[in-house]
Amino acid sequence: MIPRSLCSAVCGVSQGALRLLRGAVPVLLVTSGGCAEAPTEGLPAAAIETAEPSLGVRVTGKAPPAVGGHPAVVMLEALDRVVPATQEGTKYMDQLGSVFHPAVLLVGAGEPVEFINSEDVFHNVRVVDGESGETEFNVASPAFVSYQHTFPAPGVFDVGCDIHPAMAAFIVVSSTPYAVVADANGTFSLPDVPPGSYKLSVWHLEPEHRSEREIEIVGPSDEMRVELGF
Repeated sequence: MIPRSLCSAVCGVSQGALRLLRGAVPVLLVTSGGCAEAPTEGLPAAAIETAEPSLGVRVTGKAPPAVGGHPAVVMLEALDRVVPATQEGTKYMDQLGSVFHPAVLLVGAGEPVEFINSEDVFHNVRVVDGESGETEFNVASPAFVSYQHTFPAPGVFDVGCDIHPAMAAFIVVSSTPYAVVADANGTFSLPDVPPGSYKLSVWHLEPEHRSEREIEIVGPSDEMRVELGF
């Protein structure tokens, strides 16, 4: 039998499947040959544990491309277990050149966001819940002053400046660690996603490109690709 550590070198590929459970948009099924299990009988417990592969699957695909400099956000929310959002520390949204940076900010629920004004221009920061239309907060943003706010629950928020109406950004608050902002072309990659049932959500500036559906990731696998079919 071929040891697992030599599997990729000998076999070149691994097995995996991603199938659509619900929704009309197609999902690409990826399946390829796998490798034999390495024998573990008689090995010390520590050696067996070390020999186990990572259960994480890299989920890749292509969402709709960015519009007006606002890229899409892709999220996988586990349906069969509770996985809290990643807390990486304070996230930042800056005002510079009368533009919000970044145009789309992804944060975890409960993760603080610091709003900064890095230029000698008076602004304000108005944040509105995109679903309810209620104002989350509206604060003055003098030159070189910052304001911190924590979003406790998931949602999408519109960010604007009443003084300069052309300024616009979005904050996507995620309840899952398996979330990513796609690049300008819509390409995305979510590493180390454990097998299981998930709700796949795509947020996009244009409502017709937003979508939700259930998918199942079956491992072990090195990589699975999702075709969103827009």
